[in-house]
Amino acid sequence: MCVQTGWKMCATVRKVGVPVSCKTRQIVIPDILHVIEDFSCANTGITAVVAQLAGWQAGQGVRVGVYSTGKPDVKAPAGVDLFWDESFRYPASWRCPAGFAERLEVTVRRHGYNVLHLHGFWRAAPWVAQRVASRLRVPTVLTVHGQVESWAWHGQGRFKAWKKSLYWRLAGRKVLQSVSLVHAITPLEKQHLTSLFPGHEIVVIPNAVNLADFPTQSQGKDVPKHFFLFLGRIHPVKRIDWLIGSFAQASLPEDWELVIAGPEEDAAHAKALRALAAELGVRDRMRFVGTVYGDEKIRWLRSAWALVAPSYSEVVGMVNLEAAACYTPSITTRETGLLDWEEGGGLLVSGKDYASLPKALRKAAEWSLQERLLRGERSRRLVAERYSLDRVGQQWLEVYQGLGRAG
Repeated sequence: MCVQTGWKMCATVRKVGVPVSCKTRQIVIPDILHVIEDFSCANTGITAVVAQLAGWQAGQGVRVGVYSTGKPDVKAPAGVDLFWDESFRYPASWRCPAGFAERLEVTVRRHGYNVLHLHGFWRAAPWVAQRVASRLRVPTVLTVHGQVESWAWHGQGRFKAWKKSLYWRLAGRKVLQSVSLVHAITPLEKQHLTSLFPGHEIVVIPNAVNLADFPTQSQGKDVPKHFFLFLGRIHPVKRIDWLIGSFAQASLPEDWELVIAGPEEDAAHAKALRALAAELGVRDRMRFVGTVYGDEKIRWLRSAWALVAPSYSEVVGMVNLEAAACYTPSITTRETGLLDWEEGGGLLVSGKDYASLPKALRKAAEWSLQERLLRGERSRRLVAERYSLDRVGQQWLEVYQGLGRAG
């Protein structure tokens, strides 16, 4: 580990600045640096997206790094260089370490990265990174990960909506509109981004998982147990209150449980959820198990009867794909953008129809073990065909190649 005044790096040593050829096709791919606001378990979905994409890219022979504002608590994938800054200037929510721009520029120059992939929208990481990239004339692609969806912008109260609009008008727009390319995860997200980035090229590529990171059926499959699993941040956008109410309303047999796994990002909200469960008489059939990651997360996903992801707003929520990769079907909302989910083994509910979720829970609980396993197989097959990096990753390599030529 190299240490320099508040800046750390954990790296695999390689010769830098030399383009390499990708295994999947003989094309030259530039060296890529992903810049992310938080590479940790707390930033559940985005961390999973970046880790799996970077790991897959490294596996194809691409030289790739991840730069995080904030110390990571997850391992970098094999072959991926990991850099981070630890200390933040006020306000902490902006996540901007002192000297961040200077150290990022040193990293890009020293290691020869010639494309920056920026992740996020509202915090310092993409904003500062774009200013650095403009100064160095390095091309960039921006992925906002659903952070400009209607609920994310306007659904958390007038004051937060006003602050976000003010930031965009006074600071964000001028800098972020200079990115080379904008990435949307779904066609609906592209519609939202078009109004913010008029005239920009916007490429649509769905989230995807690296199936090599997940056990195969031949490696053994636990018999699923009678519990529904929520896995993600404990935050109002995830609508766990709706899930708890639906679990109570479904009136399932006494051996059914609800497991809530994830970081308690909003402590007051977590407390309110426990109180709601007690009020509805299901607290003794619920477990809050905290943050899970890596092998522990896979064990929970493999043993669940079904995952439930009832969010207001997602863009191809990674946890649905990860569950399917573990041969576990999921129940999720149409608002997640997985409109083909029922072609596999999953179930879709309407985020605007409160009765749809208890109905789906009852339906899933009535599956026989054979049907449950079959739905898990179908879910895995759908992901392999449409949402695996072996299928989707080539699109990213072509995007980076095009940016490298333009740069």
